[in-house]
Amino acid sequence: DATERTRRRAPAEEAEAESAPAEAPATTAPSTREAESEPERTRRERTGDRERTGERERTGERAPAEAPATAAEAEVEVEPERFQDVREGRRERTEDGVTITEEAGARTIIQEGTQLILRQAEDERVRRTYSNVRRERRGDEDVLIAPREGNVEIITILDTDGNLQRRIRREADGTETVLIDNTRQVRTDRDRREERRGERRGDRRDDRRDDRREGARFGYDGSSFSFRVEIPPPVVRIPRDRYIVDYGDVYEDDLADIFLAPPVAELRERYTLDEVRYNPNLRDYMARVDLDTVTFDTGSWRLSRAQIDQLERVADAMNDVIALNPDEIFLIEGHTDAVGRAIDNLSLSDRRAESVAFILSQFYDVPPENLVTQGYGEEFLKIDTQEAERRNRRVTIRRITPLIAQGPRG
Repeated sequence: DATERTRRRAPAEEAEAESAPAEAPATTAPSTREAESEPERTRRERTGDRERTGERERTGERAPAEAPATAAEAEVEVEPERFQDVREGRRERTEDGVTITEEAGARTIIQEGTQLILRQAEDERVRRTYSNVRRERRGDEDVLIAPREGNVEIITILDTDGNLQRRIRREADGTETVLIDNTRQVRTDRDRREERRGERRGDRRDDRRDDRREGARFGYDGSSFSFRVEIPPPVVRIPRDRYIVDYGDVYEDDLADIFLAPPVAELRERYTLDEVRYNPNLRDYMARVDLDTVTFDTGSWRLSRAQIDQLERVADAMNDVIALNPDEIFLIEGHTDAVGRAIDNLSLSDRRAESVAFILSQFYDVPPENLVTQGYGEEFLKIDTQEAERRNRRVTIRRITPLIAQGPRG
């Protein structure tokens, strides 16, 4: 955990989570405008979008404001421009020894002892990503329905705390596919299968550690960190350069093959999205691509025009994979270097992940329903240093479809 490391810093050392230089050309992350407003945008049109964005950034002109299409869009919170604004807007409280920090962008940082995790309300992400979103209340669930081209609808089902329960794609003919099943039932069913296997082996389930308790708190089953699962790290037998891939060293065709590769070791079960998000051993069953040519200025989650161009190859590879299977899910992970407060770096990294996801959809047509994001702060350094290091201020992408519970067409 990031906060468990002992770090030495000079008093005047610059924090990673300070505001970015004002002159840095950048594009801001999600707005209320739909990430994909036309069924098929050509490369020339995409280039035109990038050029107009770059011109506005150089002159300081803001993009023309669009009127919200629905009341749901009108509720979208304006994202801060600087990290200092994020800090100043935080609201903090303590419940049962757990510190809960809420900040702009519908993000909540939960600290229990020395452990920190970040949650983002899915409804805000949906409203920033799609347009014409309508909201329905069905019992204890909120349902967000976003229209897509071809009379397709993306249905997002949330619990009372705004946490994702299911993401569903409904085709024009009414066929529904569960892209993500993030419900407690997935864990319950898996536990039952494990118990049956244990009984056949003569294991006693009661002797195993299980810190999950009845009741829910902050969107978690009992303990706010009870998404932890006991799974060993994989034994990796493939070449390292096919497992931890530096984006600048690989061709586009190879990227698609790397994303399509199966888990590096056998997995007998599927897991919820949150279990994948918060268990590094589980994520490590899939190869990852480190976007080493797309790094961030200190304290910034913005992308320059040149960096946006750098994302084209990986976007094309992701689209190739999705063309083969429209149910694929990619996890975009944000990271920082080790300078600064852990809570700041966690927030900053999550914003970096969301910025990349937004650009992949906005400029390169990667369907947003095939993407999920998560920030990890300074926990997973690429370069092992406590000093400022640009190569640690990065984003990683991996395909997680083989890890997560989905659902049949119906």
